[in-house]
Amino acid sequence: MSSTNFSIVCAMLAAVFCAAGCSRMSPQEAIAEGRDAVERGDWEAAEKPLRAVTRAFPSSWEAFYNLGSARLRAGRAADAVSPLAKAAKLASGTDETRPLEALAEAQRLSGDPDAAYFTLKAVEEKVYRKPWLLASLAAVELDRGNPGAAKAYLADALEIDEGEPVALFNRAVLESRPGPDYDHPAAARDLAAFLLSSRSDPFPDMRADAVRRMAALDASRPDSVTETLDALLLAAHDPRRTLRERVVKAADAVKADWSNPGALAWYVNLLRQSGDVARAELNVRRGRTLFPLDPRFGAPAAESEP
Repeated sequence: MSSTNFSIVCAMLAAVFCAAGCSRMSPQEAIAEGRDAVERGDWEAAEKPLRAVTRAFPSSWEAFYNLGSARLRAGRAADAVSPLAKAAKLASGTDETRPLEALAEAQRLSGDPDAAYFTLKAVEEKVYRKPWLLASLAAVELDRGNPGAAKAYLADALEIDEGEPVALFNRAVLESRPGPDYDHPAAARDLAAFLLSSRSDPFPDMRADAVRRMAALDASRPDSVTETLDALLLAAHDPRRTLRERVVKAADAVKADWSNPGALAWYVNLLRQSGDVARAELNVRRGRTLFPLDPRFGAPAAESEP
């Protein structure tokens, strides 16, 4: 889905009364408690105050959007559908698309890709041919069993914006699936491009998934890719070659399979030997992003550069 920030209603309104058996909570208390839980990433703790806010603001799409989004982030996609559908209905007369986007994701994750498809088509009526929307439609089409349609949507998205992160991630998913579209080097390249070009705050779950997928690709390299990679790495280690030649071969090995941390680590080693400290450190930061558990790249960096 598109990157959407979690918003908290902050208007001053009348008192909120919880259902029978619950304690009374003022709107300000509910808002503060919900905001604190969201900032901690404690989505389950956010449930009670956010439900209280929906009772205080029964005509506010933001209130229902927040509740549904918290449930979605907590892994409760099926429970998120109802409040997100309410939010989408309340926002229907506006240009706002976040409720529909989140609703489509909840529908998809709860096993109803057909409903998700039609929800995204409603988004398309408001924001025609946005790359992130085309990428989302591709994900839904893949779930619907239409890889050809998914490929077409992804091609359109990346033609409009070749660096669109959701499109890169979704194309990598398509390329790493068994079948005629399987392309190990392309999947690794797209996952690397996604990880190196996206920030962690809008895409935490996708980035964690991308790191896992990179590790899975490294563990399941086809023989043809292994042969190419081994040949390049042998050349990059060959003392009979000049240092410059070995650096070039190591760079080619990284490009041949971005999922291989050893190739990137050796490239960094050779860059340091050649005195190119700036490029060496840039690729160390890349390594921290792509392979966060690999000790050869040190502690995780606060930010990585593409």
